[in-house]
Amino acid sequence: MTLEFTPYAKGFGRGPPSTGPSMGLRPVPVAEWLARSPGHAAYKSAKRQRLAALGSVGFQALPGSEAAQAEALRMVGAHCGSPLDDRPPEPAAPLARAAFLVEEDLCLMSQCGAAEAEYRLVAGSVASPSYWRLADKLGQELLDIHDPVPALRSRIGQAMRRFFRQLPPGRVYLRGNWFIHASGEPFRTPEDASPGAATVPAGVDGLYLRCERQTLRRLPETGTILFAIRVYLNKVTELASQPALAADVLDAFADRDALIYRTRAVPDHRAALVEWLRGVATNGGASRPVACGEPDRQAGGERQLR
Repeated sequence: MTLEFTPYAKGFGRGPPSTGPSMGLRPVPVAEWLARSPGHAAYKSAKRQRLAALGSVGFQALPGSEAAQAEALRMVGAHCGSPLDDRPPEPAAPLARAAFLVEEDLCLMSQCGAAEAEYRLVAGSVASPSYWRLADKLGQELLDIHDPVPALRSRIGQAMRRFFRQLPPGRVYLRGNWFIHASGEPFRTPEDASPGAATVPAGVDGLYLRCERQTLRRLPETGTILFAIRVYLNKVTELASQPALAADVLDAFADRDALIYRTRAVPDHRAALVEWLRGVATNGGASRPVACGEPDRQAGGERQLR
């Protein structure tokens, strides 16, 4: 498979790969707001099937978010050039209809009340959560949503609040995020992160790179911010033919905090992963899978995920 989105690469954004919680935002043309991958139709079809099966688990909204949802649908539909009758079975809320048009999960963040109020998650259509549940996050304030992420409040909390308040209409900002997961399934709940929830093969064969292409855009009429997340999943072993990218991941892991943060879903596989990446980066090509030995006791068994 092609590695379509590589936020761990040194050439992504500005500077070296992020070593922990980081905004890492960069402006992009409006034309690049939403993803359209080579497998657009197939990806969108699979996402629609997940949303249909999830029902209310995949879509949640607070009363009062209807105007923002309707504006999001108009803007997404206009951007995609898609007919607005291309929608899920009725009844469907406007944001659910918008989500059927694109590859991304869609979340709406609004200020509830005064202009200085905090931004809260007021609606979401989420088919690919990363060890979280939409119903648990709905109505939460921006930083509360991310509370499980280590040191986020202290490192970038105020910068996040400032960005949300100052983001102008008509601009699109892009950021990337990435982790090592123990499953190629896009829909992951908190229960999937529990010890013993899944048996992961020894070595790196059962590990996946989960990359998220995230964009933020303010809706001009309601002032709501539309947060769009497109998830890419690739087996870690696909890096065997990409030694430069393997070296970039290895460089990011040189920071101990980054290693713990990016691999917190697979703490017992850290040593094997680093050894395998080093082999690929050093040998300039494929490396044999490395058996996973003792759990990484120094890093602990963190499984608290966002």
